Amino acid sequence: MLRRFACRSVSKAANEAVSVIRGIGATIGRVNEVAATVAAAIEEQGTVSREIAENAQQAAQATASVSTNIAETKQMTGDVTTAAAEVVEAAGALTQQSVRLREEVETFLRAVRAA
Repeated sequence: MLRRFACRSVSKAANEAVSVIRGIGATIGRVNEVAATVAAAIEEQGTVSREIAENAQQAAQATASVSTNIAETKQMTGDVTTAAAEVVEAAGALTQQSVRLREEVETFLRAVRAA
């Protein structure tokens, strides 16, 4: 009878051990699932980080292009302002010359009439 009791105890302990081992196996399976999910999330995060870096680089290039365009526009504005000032100066000189020419023509015409 002691032998049966010992066998039953060993059998019960073995069954409990099997049950515990199955529980451990299930826990390891869940840990593996979580690890796979984390790995996928890390990979996705890496992809997103690369895309963000590319977008930031494109934005920096666009900003540099805009800065260059602004500088060129500023230079062109200065050139146009200079040209406009030269036109105004030339128009003033032409006005003075036309006044002088008119005076000389009037003087000539008076001289011709008087003769």
